[in-house]
Amino acid sequence: MYELDTSLNLLKEKAGVGPKHYSYPEGQENCFSEEVINVLKSRGVRCSPTAIDGVNTTGVDPFRLMRVSVS
Repeated sequence: MYELDTSLNLLKEKAGVGPKHYSYPEGQENCFSEEVINVLKSRGVRCSPTAIDGVNTTGVDPFRLMRVSVS
């Protein structure tokens, strides 16, 4: 989880913020895992949208939020 911790630490050091939201690089299903989600949660992140096309419903996991592409 070096990349994850590095990005979170840089935001804290350089911008003085501990992010509550995180965006997975590329955001597709192969770009995150349950392990990544658990690490994000343990670092204080509350949600992380994906780039997977779709509509969210009530109760959707905030670490698996989908997006609607607008052209």
